[in-house]
Amino acid sequence: AVLDGGGERQLFHVSVPANSLTLRDVTLRATHATALDGGALLLSAGAARLENCLVNSSVADRGGGAIAAHGGSLTVLGCTFESSRATTGGAILVAGGETWVQASTFRANAADRGGAIAVSSSRLRIESSTFEGNTASAVGGALGVFELGTFDLKNSTFVANHAVGQGAAVDYDPSGFVDDEWRPTFESNSFTHNEGLSTVRYTNLALWACERDTTSATRGMLTRVARTTTHTLNV
Repeated sequence: AVLDGGGERQLFHVSVPANSLTLRDVTLRATHATALDGGALLLSAGAARLENCLVNSSVADRGGGAIAAHGGSLTVLGCTFESSRATTGGAILVAGGETWVQASTFRANAADRGGAIAVSSSRLRIESSTFEGNTASAVGGALGVFELGTFDLKNSTFVANHAVGQGAAVDYDPSGFVDDEWRPTFESNSFTHNEGLSTVRYTNLALWACERDTTSATRGMLTRVARTTTHTLNV
């Protein structure tokens, strides 16, 4: 099935805690949230699940070119997000609730912050996903994590993402102290040809078995860093 927003409208808004939405094998294209978050889908409460979907050319004037999650539970499995854009989170904005992304591809999305995904004041889990050619005009070419947001990133690949500022692949810049419960984890990810002032910028971040660059002679494991320090990786 193909659902087309005609470049003019948002398709779904889930706002009741008892409600849920499941989209499977669906193409969402040319959606537009005018002066709102979530070009195709706004999740305020309840649950939304996308499986094997394609989201293409979706736009939000504010956050989350394709999806904005302000609460509830969002699950994204085996989906592709292409050529979507917003001010924050070119494809997805996670600003509440819990979000899990697995085996998905984010390609050629764009935003000021978080070219593919932006996270704020919530937790995001990403596994076995690919980020390619996403762009941020400020920070976080592929993934931007801000304020009190956090994330778990595992077995994912970042290729040719770009940021004008820090974090061509990942920018993690919390506004406050992060305790152990909310400390992000970073495991077995790879980075190739990402362009910006740094590939990864992080504060209070535990890095385990991070392969810095598959084309580089410099590989290895980065261990836990001090809570008060900020580090950048240039690869």
